[in-house]
Amino acid sequence: MSSEKKCDGSAAAAFLAAMATGTVGAVATKTMFMVHAVGSTGEMEPFTPPLYFTLVMFVGMALALPWHFWESRGSEEPGPSLGLIALLCVPALLDMIGTAILMLGLLLIPLSVNNLLRGSIIIFVAGAKQFVLGDQLTKPMWAGVGVITIAITVIGVAAVGNGGGGAGSGDASGLLAGVALTIVATLVSAVQFVAEEKLMSSLSAPPMLLVGMEGLCGTVLTLFVAYPIYYYIPGADHGHFEDPWNTIAKLGNSTPAVLLSLAAMLSTFLFNVFSMLVTHKLSSVWKAILQNIRPASIWLTQLALYYYVTDGAFGEAWLGLASWVQLAGMLMLLLGMAVYNGNITLPGCADDTVMSPMTDDAKVRASTADADTRPIISRASVRQSGLSKSLLPK
Repeated sequence: MSSEKKCDGSAAAAFLAAMATGTVGAVATKTMFMVHAVGSTGEMEPFTPPLYFTLVMFVGMALALPWHFWESRGSEEPGPSLGLIALLCVPALLDMIGTAILMLGLLLIPLSVNNLLRGSIIIFVAGAKQFVLGDQLTKPMWAGVGVITIAITVIGVAAVGNGGGGAGSGDASGLLAGVALTIVATLVSAVQFVAEEKLMSSLSAPPMLLVGMEGLCGTVLTLFVAYPIYYYIPGADHGHFEDPWNTIAKLGNSTPAVLLSLAAMLSTFLFNVFSMLVTHKLSSVWKAILQNIRPASIWLTQLALYYYVTDGAFGEAWLGLASWVQLAGMLMLLLGMAVYNGNITLPGCADDTVMSPMTDDAKVRASTADADTRPIISRASVRQSGLSKSLLPK
């Protein structure tokens, strides 16, 4: 008898909610880059503080802590230990570095390209699992990595060649820098995922506690480590690489920036919640589908914003041949992910080795700008947390 879980009403609701909140978070973050506001000098300036967006993501993750404590009220289980907090600071530090680099890249390239390039994380995670963790990848997995490598190359070439589109466009050198920054950020994220798997695989903490504690650690690191460093590095933000006082002034003078920040923050929290529900309610096939379909939903949303909602003020334009090439790269990326995860078998690449494909940890991750959540989340820990009983009927 098949162990595949059926997609009933509650499971479908969780899947659609995860896709919707993930798309809203990514689009809200990119749209914030297009907002202009009056800064601390009284002049109109673009709202492009990359570290602030990293902070928004971490605060959104930290919102999971109140949820956890509300959910565990009356429980006699002890709170998080200092050892757990220290462990969570390691991936939080990597998360902060990776997201800050990712936001710099997002300033230079369209959101759809950014999300598609993030698919290269499978390449880096696969390499780390093979050569760092010692896991032996199967032939189909390496076939998937090969297809994804070709897809990422096609997408990168299309991004540099098409000159952007909508917000986030620029000259070839700027676009190339954006592609490079996104790939570097993805490499850092892969190291983060490996660190999480290595450090936290033996922990049995509730998933919302892991989400919230990593968000809290990241918030503290961003405020008290990253911001002072960014402030004293020379840059274009009133002489600083990023001036938090100028960011605060812009927020005080721009209601859209505040509303978009709240939307990105809330969607980060909700995406983590609904992703865990998908983990609990559905199989790995559906989790892979969720991961694979989000870049397409984000791109479609960006196109709709550009042509039907904002009359070209926000979103991305369709750029003829270059966009067709990007679409081909996206389809190839989805194929590579499906091959890697064992959903599709290429001719000559069958393998009878019984192994788990990409772990749930690498497939169910999220932030405001990409499809990746931070903490280790297993189906057993979701069941243990009682999260599904709190939100959806059985």
